[in-house]
Amino acid sequence: SSAASDVYKRQVEDPYQISGQANLEWIADQIENHSESFEGKYFKLQSDISLGSVANWTPIGSYDKPFKGSFDGDGYVITDLNVESGAHAGLFGVIEDGMVENLGVKFGTIKSKGTTSIEYGYKPNVGGIAGAITNTTIRNCYTIGNLLNASCSSFSYSIGGGIVGEGTQSTILNCYSICAINLVSQYSVCGGGIVGSGSDLTVNNCYSICKIEGKLSLIHISEPT
Repeated sequence: SSAASDVYKRQVEDPYQISGQANLEWIADQIENHSESFEGKYFKLQSDISLGSVANWTPIGSYDKPFKGSFDGDGYVITDLNVESGAHAGLFGVIEDGMVENLGVKFGTIKSKGTTSIEYGYKPNVGGIAGAITNTTIRNCYTIGNLLNASCSSFSYSIGGGIVGEGTQSTILNCYSICAINLVSQYSVCGGGIVGSGSDLTVNNCYSICKIEGKLSLIHISEPT
């Protein structure tokens, strides 16, 4: 496709150049449908990008097929993001062994309903940058939006954070978020202005202005992170 012809394997000194919606969609498609993780590969935004023509954005990477590359926003902003996903929801769904830096994301609503499975991969996780990250660095990023919403009708967790929903063995540096976060679960809700829940996670020099609300229909409340 014309989008693919403008974007191919590069080294860090000459990365994939991302200049429009079609390039972002190509990344998501390559991961989901062509077994490409982009491990060790680099991307760099060339301009601001609006996703206003996409009613429901498909997050880049998933639990079974995570994004493993490095994405440099170069100070640009991705705007008009709206997502409704079954599990991990954000601009990125799941990132593993990767990096996102120097990126702004402005969104309307990012929503995850989860599934009926209690497996880790199907907990509803929402974040402005990514639903979930593992062994990943997010730095010099910000999100501004209306609503992050995670709801789960099964006996599981709902997790939401302004930058990342859930983080494991990862680092978040020099980031901020301004949004509202609404979480609903039968069992447990975990919400935070930067990250909703995490383990072996480092968060430095970050701030948030977020209104966080949680609704629980059964027995257990988890402390916000």
